[in-house]
Amino acid sequence: MTVLALLLAVPVNGIAAPLELEAVLKQVTSANAELLERRAMSDAAAERVAPSGAWTSPMIEVGVVNVPTSGGFNKDPMTMKMVGITQRVPLFGANGLSHHAAEEAVNAERASLGAERLEVLARAYERYAEVRWISELAHETEHHVGTMDRMVAAARTRYESGRGRLDEALMAEAERAHLMAEQAGYESEWTRACAELDVLRGVAPAGRYAVATVEEPVIGPDPEPFRLATLDHPALEEPQARRRSAEYMARAERRRIWPELELNASYGFRETLENPAHGLVTEQDDMFSATVGFMLPLFAGGNEGAKAREQDAMARAAVAGRQRTEQMLAEEVLMAHAEARAAGRMVGLIADTVVVARRRALEAAWNAYGAGSLDLREILDASHRLYEANVALTRARMDRARAVARLIARTGRGDLLGIALPEERSEP
Repeated sequence: MTVLALLLAVPVNGIAAPLELEAVLKQVTSANAELLERRAMSDAAAERVAPSGAWTSPMIEVGVVNVPTSGGFNKDPMTMKMVGITQRVPLFGANGLSHHAAEEAVNAERASLGAERLEVLARAYERYAEVRWISELAHETEHHVGTMDRMVAAARTRYESGRGRLDEALMAEAERAHLMAEQAGYESEWTRACAELDVLRGVAPAGRYAVATVEEPVIGPDPEPFRLATLDHPALEEPQARRRSAEYMARAERRRIWPELELNASYGFRETLENPAHGLVTEQDDMFSATVGFMLPLFAGGNEGAKAREQDAMARAAVAGRQRTEQMLAEEVLMAHAEARAAGRMVGLIADTVVVARRRALEAAWNAYGAGSLDLREILDASHRLYEANVALTRARMDRARAVARLIARTGRGDLLGIALPEERSEP
């Protein structure tokens, strides 16, 4: 195990072991605040489905009819205590169409949640990779500062012995100070990346920490599987669902122009009729009434028609939106695939060729310096070139991680990249 790997395995801020990518992605899926908000919005949309297709509530009437001003319910044969009910019945399916529209609105919300979930997972993968590679930059700079310490000590020894020059010692000290400033910058970036990853994980930021090694993504040369994967992206299902919802609503609004049935029924309770003047007592039957009516929307046609035309326009907008999103996804996937492949080639070339050559050159320079055939300036130059190669390697890996994150967001196919994405609502 390398010294760098040992450094990254050391507990930081109380964390016993580096965070694993799979566990981080599962935690993001279950605890991310953005996703919790979108799930709540989706649940709210689901609660609107049942009321959207329900009939209007019946109206109950309770009262008295034809009561004489002198009072009493047994003076006049038309006096009654009455209870009635009225119910409007939609005959032509407007409520059912509204119900289907609400169902499609739920599908749109769920598709939007799915697209947001992929975006959040992609950001989490990118932040995770940043934590890994920026921490490596910080440690690489720290290691190079140690090399500069060695050079400063060697320069001072040579200068004090009369075999070196003062400018060599001063140059080594200046380079060390420059590197210490770079190290501070990388540590700041490391802290920022950890904080952003913590927010995505749904936890309070707690300073810097270590993550496990980021596996090399598997990116084939053919972009076609990635392009085809965009056709199943939830961002394309959302406008489809919104189109279907708008079409159902347009049909419902047109159906509301048609008459609706209204049923009315009432029952009247009559008292025994008394006539003290003639000594008569007359038993009376109770009475009931039932009517059937039709609501004629004579003055609502223009309003309902405008609403229907509005929903037609919304449906056309959803069709155009899906086409635009499909084109955008295809374009971004092709670009991200090309960038990931290019960054991958850059990583291979730098790691297998440049870094190896720079390391050998530095070793040879130190040997020559020890033999007295090379001055410190050339050692410094060789050391800095190795450092720059390592920085370039890490930056190339970060570029590749960003491109891979875009592929995750635009395809949702972690299997095409060798990355296991968690299922929805997965527990950490």
